[in-house]
Amino acid sequence: MGRVSAAEWWAELEAVFAEAFKGVGYVETAAELAHSAGRFYADGSRWGLFEDTIPVLQQLRDDGWRHAVFSNNVPQLETNLGLLGLNQVVEVVVCSAAIGYEKPHPEAYRCALRAAGHPRTRWMVGDNFQADVVGAEHAGIPAILVRSEHPQAQRRAKDLVEAASIITARPAG
Repeated sequence: MGRVSAAEWWAELEAVFAEAFKGVGYVETAAELAHSAGRFYADGSRWGLFEDTIPVLQQLRDDGWRHAVFSNNVPQLETNLGLLGLNQVVEVVVCSAAIGYEKPHPEAYRCALRAAGHPRTRWMVGDNFQADVVGAEHAGIPAILVRSEHPQAQRRAKDLVEAASIITARPAG
């Protein structure tokens, strides 16, 4: 894989959506529905944050931490994060749609580390065990599974407040 334009990314995904709509009986309108579904999801005005997100990120930033968002997401991710106010606390945004690799692919993690300037101390906090925890740990990044459960996760947090406590209490890689 590799970098593709937003238009190419959406065209590929819309083809997948169209097949899904055909599969559930919307044969005549599959292409239109696929186009609408993607645009509906990408509309950042429909996105939201957990209540602890900005306060925790602000506190960690005030304590000297830098933040990056690394997400398997749509090309509009950075714009949508700005709509949510995250551009005030996040310095780097790495999106799978822009880099051409999704977590847990090792190249996705290499791209994210490069974009973040290869920080000496780093953590991955995410809610998907395979993509966020396994992928990060294979890349040498300690990870915290947040707002999710998995019996193999070494570090788990019920929310970002608890994740921040883990981050500030332990040295990381």
